[in-house]
Amino acid sequence: MTPGSSAEPTSWRQFLTDARIGVIATVGEDGQPHAVPVDLLFFEGCVYVWCKRSSRKAKNAQQHGIAAVVAYRGNSGVMVRGPITAIGEEAGVHYGTIKKAFQLKFSDRSDPEDYGNDCLLRLLPEVRIPFGPRLVLLRD
Repeated sequence: MTPGSSAEPTSWRQFLTDARIGVIATVGEDGQPHAVPVDLLFFEGCVYVWCKRSSRKAKNAQQHGIAAVVAYRGNSGVMVRGPITAIGEEAGVHYGTIKKAFQLKFSDRSDPEDYGNDCLLRLLPEVRIPFGPRLVLLRD
């Protein structure tokens, strides 16, 4: 939900737009899942995670090129999965635009630092699965 709003999301896109935290699952070096909590940004049809290029999730994303993200609230949520790519500062304006969108979304935090993040993971949600009593009808 948008802060201050009590309206239920009307689509999986709205749910992801409103979500602040989720879990990203990538394929580890050993072929096993690697899942960690992350801040999320849904922007221009993709899910973004801002992280360090040296992080395990970024390395896994670059090596295998697939991932899944789950955002949830209570017993409802949305799982998306698809191809994932890493975008660095060399992407110029696009990287800067998304970085600013992250900073704006999380501007209520007392610590506005970027935590040394230098990489954006962009997941294209080819598969979208809403779940839970209120979201099961949000499939498209």
